[in-house]
Amino acid sequence: VDFYVMDGHKWFMSPKGSGLLWAAPAVQDLLVPDVISSENAPGTPFQEAFHYVGTRDYGPWCAMADAVDFRRQRLGGERRITSYLHELATYAHR
Repeated sequence: VDFYVMDGHKWFMSPKGSGLLWAAPAVQDLLVPDVISSENAPGTPFQEAFHYVGTRDYGPWCAMADAVDFRRQRLGGERRITSYLHELATYAHR
C-alpha cells in the first residue's frame, strides 16, 4: 500500500474535519501540503510539512488522539469493534 486516507469523523467518531493520511516513505515526495507557509519550505521533512497549514481550526486534528483512546478504553479496542461490526453484518445478512 502506498497511501492510506480515512475520514476521522466517520470512522473514528472524532470531530468533522479530522482525518488521517499515511504515505509510504518511497512515495512521500509525491505529496505536498495545499497551503504554502513559512513552516513548510522546500526540504522540510514530510510530516513537519503538514503540521502547520495556516490559520485553520486545529481542534479536530487535536481530538484524534482522544478518539483513538476512546475506541481503545471505552469500546474495547479495534479487535472488539471489528468483531462487533462483523456480527452485525452477519446478523443483517440472515
